[in-house]
Amino acid sequence: MVVEALRPKTAAFFLAFIPQFLDPSAGAVALLFILLGSISVVLNTLTDIVVAIGASRIREGAATPPALFAGCAKSLARQ
Repeated sequence: MVVEALRPKTAAFFLAFIPQFLDPSAGAVALLFILLGSISVVLNTLTDIVVAIGASRIREGAATPPALFAGCAKSLARQ
């Protein structure tokens, strides 16, 4: 989460995108900016975690030979 928060691209995005959702008349603009930024960082981190877990599972599946080929290899080894 720290890496996501400290990326320059993330900071530039926050400075360009988040202000349009803040209402200066509501007060506590800095607090709202931090809150919206924190929500974005948490969501981005969760997305990164899901992608990493998914990629790990795909890699495990790709590294394991399909049962069909494993059966063929065993029958060929017996001959």
